[in-house]
Amino acid sequence: MDDKTLVRKGRVKLLLSVLAIGAVTVAEVIAFFVVMLLNVSYESLWTDIIIEGLGSVAAIAAVLLLGGKSLVSTSRDDIAYTFRFGWWCIAISLALMVLELIWGFEDGTPITSDWPSRLLQTVVLCVGIGIMEEFMFRGIVFNGLLAAMGSTHKGVVRAIVITSVLFGFAHVDVTSDFVDGLSIVQALLKMCQTGMYSFLLCVILLRTHRLGGVSLFHGFDDFVLVMPSIALFGEALETEYVVQGDDALPTIMYYLVIIALYLPFVIKSGFELRRGQDVTRGAFMEKEIARLEAQARLAAPSVPVEPETSSDGPYVSEEASPLPYEVPTPTTPPTASDYQPLETLMVPEAASVVPEGIGAPTTPAAQVVPTDAVTSMSAAVPAPPVEAPRVGGGPVGLAQDAPTQAVPAPAGGERATGLPPIPKGL
Repeated sequence: MDDKTLVRKGRVKLLLSVLAIGAVTVAEVIAFFVVMLLNVSYESLWTDIIIEGLGSVAAIAAVLLLGGKSLVSTSRDDIAYTFRFGWWCIAISLALMVLELIWGFEDGTPITSDWPSRLLQTVVLCVGIGIMEEFMFRGIVFNGLLAAMGSTHKGVVRAIVITSVLFGFAHVDVTSDFVDGLSIVQALLKMCQTGMYSFLLCVILLRTHRLGGVSLFHGFDDFVLVMPSIALFGEALETEYVVQGDDALPTIMYYLVIIALYLPFVIKSGFELRRGQDVTRGAFMEKEIARLEAQARLAAPSVPVEPETSSDGPYVSEEASPLPYEVPTPTTPPTASDYQPLETLMVPEAASVVPEGIGAPTTPAAQVVPTDAVTSMSAAVPAPPVEAPRVGGGPVGLAQDAPTQAVPAPAGGERATGLPPIPKGL
């Protein structure tokens, strides 16, 4: 297979992936204007649901157009493996959810009256976030990088690191989160936390090769984190991860604790990645690699297979043998001395005994015939003429003046003297 062709195709796929990211971003901007035209309140959950929904559709379409059809699927085994591998992240999120519920009840925060509808909206929103972000970063970005640099294990690691850095950078706002020292620290810690989370999901994707499991995992994790504040306490969805004022130091401590809890799991993912020795160019290059391999097989010269030989001669397989059965060995024809004289000969009568019952004939009765009668009957039959020997061929061992001697035929049928017994069946 031509490596230069794969490198060139991989770079083209990476360029198309960058264009696809721009297309998904444009789709989200269009969704924002659609929300404005529908006069939907910006504080409403429906605003985020519409934006994330259209963004998810655009991301899925981009993955399909880039050739990642195998990514757009899921199975029970993929989901089970994803949650089993990333259970520690879910456990951390559940612990944070319980703490938020305790603090909210201690502060006397009332539960909103429309919490059932908000709970349903939160579920739909988190599913959309999981699909959009996973198809955007683990689907388009990660597989686009693998197409260009996934020919070696180091290239796969570089693709994971770049994807994780971009995923972390997408969770901060450059225009408002880098204004002072505390804000910069919060932004960097947030990028580190989400980057570690992305590292975990990239390793899982290398095992499952499908985005369905990581999308559900991501959406469920987000739901656990935002459910108390949005669904129960009726707060607006806030995506600001950097705060100002007195809450800056507590936020920094919060990020440090989360990073410390994520660190053992990231180390485990690193060992899993090192043990697996994954080398792949991603789902976007599957068709290209299959096509080039098919061309290489067709272009390869066919080498004829030499038949096996032995000391006795060339080897002939059983299938090629024209004689599928064993040929019987010819035997010596019987002579007159082989037959002993019989005192009597059992012959049936011409008429049969009346059958007993319906259609069941009985065995015909036997009659004793004297030996003299048999001898006279044999003498009445003329002996066959003996053919004179032919010059240059013919039967061997017969003299012209040899006496003629009649050889009685053996019991069971007539056959020519000197011929071997004919095998029955083919």
